[in-house]
Amino acid sequence: MYKILCLIRNPDLLASLRGLQVWGPSGFTIAAVVQTREEAQERLAHSRYDLIIAEAGPNGPDGIGLLRRASRHHQWGPVLLCSAIPDYPTARQAVLYGAWDYLVPPFRDVDFIALFGRLDRDAATAEAVCLCAQDAILTSFE
Repeated sequence: MYKILCLIRNPDLLASLRGLQVWGPSGFTIAAVVQTREEAQERLAHSRYDLIIAEAGPNGPDGIGLLRRASRHHQWGPVLLCSAIPDYPTARQAVLYGAWDYLVPPFRDVDFIALFGRLDRDAATAEAVCLCAQDAILTSFE
């Protein structure tokens, strides 16, 4: 099961996300919802999440700030930014700071299925790299 942390203040945006059909059957679940960057950082300090979905934009919580901190410190893993209304400067910042994607409603299941597939592939690649490194270490002691 993949755990997702949502940093979303806008109730309509959160309802749009929760209304998708991908939750549960895909193995992904919204494990926690917070409304401030500080709450998100506190959760992330004590729990591991496979994906962060953060609201960004002029009226949203500081999703860009969370993404900036994550990229600067190589923390937490993938971040998806979303906004209730399209905002080019926010989308550009998202790309500059390494967001996996920037989405606006109406959200589509297909976009999240593609994102989840990418997470699965990255996890499989990381596991394969780890196994190769373990094998190399073990053979070096032979």
